[in-house]
Amino acid sequence: MSANDRDRLKVLHEVEQGHLKQKEGAVQLGMSERGFRKLLKRYRAKSDAAVVHGLRGRRSNRRLTDETAAKAVEAVKKDYRDFGPTLAAEYLRKDLSLTLSRETLRQLLIREGAWTAKPRRISEVHVWRPRRSCRGELLQ
Repeated sequence: MSANDRDRLKVLHEVEQGHLKQKEGAVQLGMSERGFRKLLKRYRAKSDAAVVHGLRGRRSNRRLTDETAAKAVEAVKKDYRDFGPTLAAEYLRKDLSLTLSRETLRQLLIREGAWTAKPRRISEVHVWRPRRSCRGELLQ
């Protein structure tokens, strides 16, 4: 349970005890009164489990399947090994009909160790020299 969930639980408990009104509890949690009433109803039915999101701990419905991820990584390692993630994603879409975003493909390749980002080149434009101690020292 996160800190935010504990705060919600505390406010719900205070409303149940009669120390707070529903309207005040909704204002404290930044919710509408209707949303707070629904949360309070769920709290009365499920107790502390009401504040935890129902999908916590479950896989996302939008998650990429393991087969698709393996197929994409294998294709990049075999055919497009010198491509970056953006170009590789375009070729996968065109050649294999695998629709992946470049960021998803980049994360997959980094996890598999097939791609590492090149460090940005930092070039010093100007090297500062120390200040001279007296006026006209440079002029000789």
